[in-house]
Amino acid sequence: MANILIIAAEYLPVQSSGINRISFCKNFLELQGHSVTILTSNAQAQGVVSSTSFDTAMHIYRSYSLSKLHRRLLSSRRLPLYPTLAHTGKYATWKFSAINKGKKLVNALNIDCIFVSFPDFSSMEVATEIAKKTSTRLDIDFRDPPYWFFSEPKDSACLNTCKNIVNNAFATCKNIYTSTEQSSNVLATYYNLTQKPAIIGNGYDKDIIDSLPSRKKLHREYIEIVHIGSFYPEGRDIMPLIKELEAVSTSENKSFKLRLIGDPPSQEAINQFNKVAQAIVISIEAPLPAKDALIEASNADMLLLIQGSIFNKQIPAKTYEYIALNNTVLAVIGLNGATQKLLEQYPDNINIADYDDSKSIKACLLYTSDAADERS
Repeated sequence: MANILIIAAEYLPVQSSGINRISFCKNFLELQGHSVTILTSNAQAQGVVSSTSFDTAMHIYRSYSLSKLHRRLLSSRRLPLYPTLAHTGKYATWKFSAINKGKKLVNALNIDCIFVSFPDFSSMEVATEIAKKTSTRLDIDFRDPPYWFFSEPKDSACLNTCKNIVNNAFATCKNIYTSTEQSSNVLATYYNLTQKPAIIGNGYDKDIIDSLPSRKKLHREYIEIVHIGSFYPEGRDIMPLIKELEAVSTSENKSFKLRLIGDPPSQEAINQFNKVAQAIVISIEAPLPAKDALIEASNADMLLLIQGSIFNKQIPAKTYEYIALNNTVLAVIGLNGATQKLLEQYPDNINIADYDDSKSIKACLLYTSDAADERS
């Protein structure tokens, strides 16, 4: 059996869905008899409570990164330094101490393989450098292909840095994994790989799903829609949905509450919400631990999945969680992609709208909201 070092700047992730894939990998590898060690950032950087007993039990080692508080201070309007300089994201400063710590762990623990899951440019850069400096095998899990596969982003220092990280990782790694057949083909074509990446499909944590309390029968004066995770303009734009929610609420005299649980949106997005949302309520909420987030999702009237056609070759992990919860799902997605093909196997509670068609979104909202009214 192998000694494996997983590089993850954030562990355990404070969210559900795809970001937990690294945790699932650790659990699975340990069940197969492998020894798995985690190298992650310090608790202050992640904004979690430090626990020596937890770290010891989970075989977690930590190295320094700028604290969450300091990142916020350096990202303020008056001093917006961090977003400008941190090209690999919020854990960019983790790189320096993590590489040194990782090299020591490889030698001390006789590590046979280094494993890292993308998208996480900081962790990928750290893992690649440790593997190169210690001549250790590197395996990479691309649960999401890099964003420049699907669009033509403006050239920038950040883009060039991230592209170089991925190129170096491909040049160094032994094995590549991804989550769908389409993603495997895209990676192989884009990087002229002689061997197609192996496929490890996304999924959900059955133990968590099975341990959830029974769904509460709540009699609300509004229809509650829950979205877990991130959204952003490039392929996961939530504004078209909000505009149609507002229109349906006004024309049909329906009350909606949209709960956005996960990474906070930009100030620009919040300003857009405030401008459009007059009849509906939008609640922006901090990320929750996986089980807590799924409890909220289970008790919602409707779950929201957003994914544009530029991501048609991948399936968000939250899709599997939503299916497992057996709750009503409003899927605003690109048509004829991998996600639609999966969702069409569950027609009883899945409602699909075309991400690129506002009329389709509105029609789907009308149908699902009428069904929610009947259930209540």
